[in-house]
Amino acid sequence: MQLNNNGDKLGLYILSLFLLFLIAIVLTIDVPVCYGSGCQFVGWSPVLDILLKNYVSFGAFIGMIIGGFYYLKFVMIAASSTRKDMTIDSIESENYEHLVFLATYIVPFLGFPFDDGRRFIAYSILLTCIGIIY
Repeated sequence: MQLNNNGDKLGLYILSLFLLFLIAIVLTIDVPVCYGSGCQFVGWSPVLDILLKNYVSFGAFIGMIIGGFYYLKFVMIAASSTRKDMTIDSIESENYEHLVFLATYIVPFLGFPFDDGRRFIAYSILLTCIGIIY
């Protein structure tokens, strides 16, 4: 895939922040939720208040949408490529990368509090994605 302009490079950057946007939403969203038989619709006027109260979550959601558009764009570019085959010339074992992985991603989690349910969900998402990438 060849990047044609700075917009594509910006798109890759926004796409790389997709996980950060998801975690920001999990940690910052504050929407009133009611469960049970006494719940009723409060009207449309609080919607603006909820959006203003959740500006970080709303911005992160917009970032996820933009990242999703770029993801689809890059998938279509890759699918339309005429070059389907690839040859691997050599493979080298990099044994030190395990230590770098642990020092960079896992050790900083030792200082994070896991007492809040939202933080636990966010960290679980992050650790799962790191594990999949690893």
